[in-house]
This record gives sequence, C-alpha cells and structure tokens, in this order.
Amino acid sequence: MTNPPPSFVHLNVHSEYSLLECPIRIQALLSKCQTMGMSSVALTDNGVMYGVVDFYLAAKKQGINPIVGCEVYLVPDMSVRERGWDRLILLAMDQSGYQSLVQLVSAGHLQGFYYKPRVDFACLAQYSSQLIAISPGVKGPVASALRRYQTDAAHAAATQLQSIYGDRFYLGLSRHGSTLDDIAIEGSASLSNELGIPMVVTQDVMDLEPNQVHLRHILTCIQTGRLVEEDTRFNDDDDYYLRSPDDMWALFPDYPDALQNTLIIASRCQLHLETGQVNLPHFPCPNNMSADAYLTQLVQEGVGHRYGNMTPELSERMGFELSIINKMNYAPYFLIIYDFLDFCRQNLIPVGPGRGSAAGSLVAYALGITNIDPIRYSLLFERFLNPERVSMPDIDLDFCIRRRNEVIQYIVDRYGSDRVSQIVTFGTMASRGVIRDVGRVLNVPLPIVDRLAKLIPSAPGQSMTIPDAIEA
Repeated sequence: MTNPPPSFVHLNVHSEYSLLECPIRIQALLSKCQTMGMSSVALTDNGVMYGVVDFYLAAKKQGINPIVGCEVYLVPDMSVRERGWDRLILLAMDQSGYQSLVQLVSAGHLQGFYYKPRVDFACLAQYSSQLIAISPGVKGPVASALRRYQTDAAHAAATQLQSIYGDRFYLGLSRHGSTLDDIAIEGSASLSNELGIPMVVTQDVMDLEPNQVHLRHILTCIQTGRLVEEDTRFNDDDDYYLRSPDDMWALFPDYPDALQNTLIIASRCQLHLETGQVNLPHFPCPNNMSADAYLTQLVQEGVGHRYGNMTPELSERMGFELSIINKMNYAPYFLIIYDFLDFCRQNLIPVGPGRGSAAGSLVAYALGITNIDPIRYSLLFERFLNPERVSMPDIDLDFCIRRRNEVIQYIVDRYGSDRVSQIVTFGTMASRGVIRDVGRVLNVPLPIVDRLAKLIPSAPGQSMTIPDAIEA
C-alpha cells in the first residue's frame, strides 16, 4: 500500500483582520505555508475582506497562489434582526468571482448588519457568479443541522446551496476533537452520495501553532471585556491550528477524495488582481476638449490670475510640470480635484491651503488647489510628482467639518456612487496599550500593570515594540 501524497491546501484560514478574534499575521502565515511546502492557501476572514490586498501581494511575492475568500455569516432572511450563527466559505475563482464577493460582503455590511455583517440565501443567489461555496464542517448550515440531528434541515440547506452554485458547491469536513465531528461527517457523506455534492476537507484555522490558543483567548477577552480566568470557552479549543499536509492526510485517511478536492479547488481559483493601475472616473471637459488640453487652459488662466503676467521662468516651470502630468496621464486627477474645490469656493465652504509635497506644484497653485507660491519659496515639483516613482500624487486637503458631507455628496452626484468611496485605516495597539489590555483580561493587579507599561520608553513619532523596549 502506497502512502498518500502529502498534498493539501487549507481553504479556511483566518488572520489578524478577523479583528480581535485571530492572532495570525499574514506574513507569518505565508512563511509557515512555504516551510510546509504548500503552493496555495486561502484567506477567509470572518465577514470581512480587509486583508485581501496585503495577502494577495505578499503571497504572489512568495510564489504562493493566493485564494481570496471570506467566511460569511448566513441567516434565512437578513431583513430580520437575528444573530447569524451559520457560516459559509466563499472563494473567488477569478476577477468576476472577486467582484461577486465584494458585492456580497458589502451587502452584508450595508443591508444585513446586525452584530455581524450577515447575508441570506437570496443575497447569495444574486451574487454567485464564479464563486466556490463550501458549507464548513463546524459552523456550516449543513453541518450545524446535522450536529443537532436535524437531517431534513441539513438536506434542505444542501439542496438550496447546490441550486445556487451547482458544481461549485462542496460539503466541508472538519475534525477538531469534538464528539459531534463524526456525526457531521457521516451525515455529510450520506448527503454527498444522495445529492451528488462533492466533499472537501476544511479545517478551521485560527492559530498558527498548536500552543497559541491562549493568544486567541486573550484577544477575544479584550473584545468582550471578560477575564480569561472566567471565560472557559477555549479550554478544549486547542485544535484550530495550521496543520501540515502530512498531518491532514493522517487526520483524514478515510476521505482521500475530500483531501484531493482541496487541490482541485485551488486549481479552480486563479485570481489576478490589477494593483498597479490607476482607474480614475471620467471627467467631462467642455467643448469635447481632451483632459490634457483643458488642464493646460485652466493652468494658463490660473497663472495669469496668480502672477499677473507670464514670465519665461513661469512658462518654463508650467511646461515642465504639465509635460510630466500629461505623460503620466494624471490630468483627470487634477481636474477632478479642481472641480470639487471650485464647488467649495462657489458655495463658500471653507477649505485649507493644501498640505504636504503638493505645495511644490505650480499647477496645483495655479488651479487653487494649494495656496503656497512654489516659485517664491523655491519648492521642488519633483518631491510631489516624479516619473521615476510611479505612484499617485498625494494632495492633502482639509474641509470644514460641518460642511464636509456637502463636498462628498457633490462628488457622488458628479461621478456616481459606484465611483466614490471613503477609506479606512487600521489602528494597532501600541506597546503600552497592549500591556494594559492584556493585564486587565489576565486580572493582573493595576499597580503592576501600570508600572510595566511605564517601563516602555516613549519616543515622539516612533512606535516602540516590547522586544525593543526589553533590549533597551
């Protein structure tokens, strides 16, 4: 008897972007996968896609096929205010699948949010194109029903999901040490035979190493405000770590086809994200002018307004800047910013003078984007925009906080809601904050926590890590 090939792909892996639920960092995850010889891995954070771009770029850099997904919270009707306990793993097969996943997750946040972002079967059917769906073996709608001995409900859920995804729907199998695991597995095998739904092994990965459950326990207690010693949910929860392919084959020797299906799914998921392109909304120029020509006209008028007349120095600087802007196809970018700032001026909405390296641009000054004369103060345009550094020019603007929404609404009305979004930033806990939070959930006396926190040196504008503080 030959040994099974040690090939396996984890299709249900979480990261630190499952906020305050999982301690796995993306780079550490990929390094571990590389060490284990895994050529693919999926990222399926709970209800969100925050880490997708970081994961995709880092995986590509390390030669690993990034499978982009999400573990969504599923309810029968997302218009009803009830908690969603069931989960469904969704994986993007290609760009179309990625767009479906983005739409689905957005709907979960905007229309279905109740404690968590939730979706229902109608939403799944609406955004199902090029998505692979797996009902996981722990919290999936099929496995959950089987664990409650509700075979009819399990059959109904499997049938409904099969009708949405066809041959892109799989029944997940998991073994995490629970006595109910085998009940779910046996029931799934029966449904698989009856309905012709393939099975796939999907361990729920929440820890990188087998001894890291305490880190996840601490994170969860920080989230819920409970003490670790009072929260007993994690006492038997040490089996959610990233296992090697050999370990997975040893764990599921009775289901080789379900193990092989992880490789088949990985081969079906070949997503290519365009990350180096700038896609700007179309700016409507008057008289069918090109963006380059209209920008040149506005800048010439602006220079005349700012300086009174066009000197050889101004003409040379203006020509130099416009040639670079037009060469890099950024004329629409300047026109878009000029346009909504013009809206602010016409409606008497206070706007700041412009900050950062944009102050070095004569074009920005002529358009009224900035109010600092770059010629008078000998400011360099190259610090703002340089052909050798291919990245979007960064223009920092400040708006009146009371009328900021008017500016946003104007931009939405002008370009369409599908072309306007606001960004999010993620704050990480500084070292002192970490000590205080961890000390609180571990029930360490406050004077001790306070003394330890104050041992971390504070440097303005710098982040001191705990290892660096210990070394210092």
